[in-house]
This record gives sequence, structure tokens and C-alpha cells, in this order.
Amino acid sequence: MNPHTLFAAAALLTSALAAPAAGAATTNIHLTLNAALIADTGNGFTGSVQGAPAFAPPVDFNLAEGDTLDYTVQFLPGQSLTLVNPNILWSLIFADVSSEVTGTGSLQLLNSAGVALYTSATKTDTEGVAHFGQYFGADEFAGLPSTITFSGLRYVGTVVDYLEPGVTTRNYYDVNFSFGADSFAVSVPEPGTSGLWLAGLGGVLWLAQRRGRPAI
Repeated sequence: MNPHTLFAAAALLTSALAAPAAGAATTNIHLTLNAALIADTGNGFTGSVQGAPAFAPPVDFNLAEGDTLDYTVQFLPGQSLTLVNPNILWSLIFADVSSEVTGTGSLQLLNSAGVALYTSATKTDTEGVAHFGQYFGADEFAGLPSTITFSGLRYVGTVVDYLEPGVTTRNYYDVNFSFGADSFAVSVPEPGTSGLWLAGLGGVLWLAQRRGRPAI
């Protein structure tokens, strides 16, 4: 075979292998999380939270080989999570069909405005049969301090291959966030704080009106 023809054929094959699967799609999901429901669930992690009512709205979507998942989880207003000496951060979604899956992805920890505070390296691995989403060690985040506080998550990952014969797509329905750390604390606004403030202001206005003086 002509060397130029051989080179062209090799380049075409490399391009085909590197290209995304035909029809590959990106699924974008935006969720809220009631961080007050994060607890030690006894699954080997320091803290974990899964499904409704913690996460809203419900999720129900398909990911085929080559598809990308981009989902953001923002804690309810005023909430934050503080971890001391974190060692594992894992945001994953469960599927209804069993198959080990090879995927690549990264995880961001967000502030209350949705801005990334810390971003992991991009990681490729093969996972267990029930879910999709890589887990990340603290050493996979550049400059991660020993104590971190954040108010949301963003995971972006691509399904490379379902390893079970005949499985090329799966339905995903249940979100989970789990972590390991020496300790954790959830900051939640005091219930009724704003209501008490408004009640107090109303009392001041009422008293000022009774005395016939301007309220302010």
C-alpha cells in the first residue's frame, strides 16, 4: 500500500475513534438540595443524602454511550456545608439497569452564587453496576484546604462505555451525594428569624402610630 494512503487511513481511523458517538447529547439538570437532610446514613461515608425529598425536582432521563451529563445542585438559600479534612467527595446518580460503566468527569464545589470554589481534576474510571459519577479524593482538587465550606455542586461527566453486553443506554432516576471527612457541619438559617424581625417591626410601627409620632 502506498505510504501516503496508509497514513491517511490511520489518521481517519484515529479521528473516528476520538470523535463522540453519533447522536451524542448533553443532559443539563438543575436541582436544589435541602442540606439539613444530610446525615450519617451508615453506608460507610461520614455523611450522605439521596433522592426525594432532599433533592428537587425529581429526575428521570436517559444516558447513552457518548452522552454527557451536566448537573448542578444548589443548596437551599442560606445553607452551607463545612467539611473538616475531607477525603472523598462523590456525587452520583443511580440507574435502573445494571452494568459497569466506564466514564470520565469532574466535580466542582460551588458558593451560594453558583460560582466554583474548587474544581477537581478530570477523572476516568470504571464504576459499579448501579450508578454513574466518579468519586474524588481530596488530592484530586488543586489547593483544597483542610476545612472547606460550600453551598452547591456541579458534576460534568461523559459515559464512555456500558460494559454489560447489549446495554447501550440506561435510565437514571435517583441522585446521591456522599462524602468522607473527619467531621461535618450544616449551616441552616434559623427558622422564623425573618418572621420575628417583621413582627417586631410591625410592633414598632403600631406603637409609633398610637403615639402620633412618625414611625421613622
